Amino acid sequence: MYALPGNRRKIGTAAAAFGGVLIMIGIVMMGIFTLAFFGFVDIMMVMESQFRTIFILTLLIIGACDLIAGIILALR
Repeated sequence: MYALPGNRRKIGTAAAAFGGVLIMIGIVMMGIFTLAFFGFVDIMMVMESQFRTIFILTLLIIGACDLIAGIILALR
């Protein structure tokens, strides 16, 4: 492979590290879903109206960050 200019290489490295963190968050979310599906965890407290907005915004932010990291890695 060829060497990237300094600034672009740093952005690619940061995007790869950030992508790894997002993958780990995704694995944790799938684990929580599995526990909730089999009845080990009660997630109805998260679905109350006061927490629902925070829950939805958290999922939206994680998805947007994952999309941005994917675009940066694709352009790398």
